[in-house]
Formats: sequence, structure tokens, C-alpha cells
Amino acid sequence: MKKWLWSIAGFIALIALFNYLTVTGPVNRLRNEDPRNSVIGLAAHYGYYVLLNTLTLKLKAGDDGSPADIWRSFFAAAEAMHERRCIPQRSRQYCSNVRNDAR
Repeated sequence: MKKWLWSIAGFIALIALFNYLTVTGPVNRLRNEDPRNSVIGLAAHYGYYVLLNTLTLKLKAGDDGSPADIWRSFFAAAEAMHERRCIPQRSRQYCSNVRNDAR
């Protein structure tokens, strides 16, 4: 019985780590580069934490947040995910197209 519990706990921990490394970390890193984004809280993860084709953004607006701050945070999240699209496992042709489109 204890093996099952440890297995389930380990699986949940792996899912949380994967979400942090691939979505939450990059989005927060890019969002924190602009100090104007500090009034908006934004949490990002995959849909239900396992659906890789769905990105969930949870917005926690502060009292001082304006609509421009909210949009800036969303655009920072989109930019972080766009940069992450070109990962080494994908074909070099696809990665070069992504870089050329961004210029």
C-alpha cells in the first residue's frame, strides 16, 4: 500500500516539476523583467496540468493594476511560450522558421 502512495506522490511531483520548468518558470522569468508587471499576479500551467496543447493563465489582478498591465502580462506570457517553441528536439528547419518570422 505504501508503494502505491509513494508512486502517486512521485508522479504528481514529476508533473508539477515539468509544468514549472516548461511553463511557469519561463513565463515568470520574462514577466519579471519588466517592473511594471509587479502589480499583476499571473500563474501559468498546462490545462489540468497534463494537457500539453492547452495553456491556462490564472490572473490575480491587484488594486493598482490597469488594463494595460494585464495585457502586458499576457503578451509577456505569449512571448515566453513563443521562445520556448523552438527547442532542440524539434527540427532545425522549424526552429529557423520561427526565428525568421519573429524578425
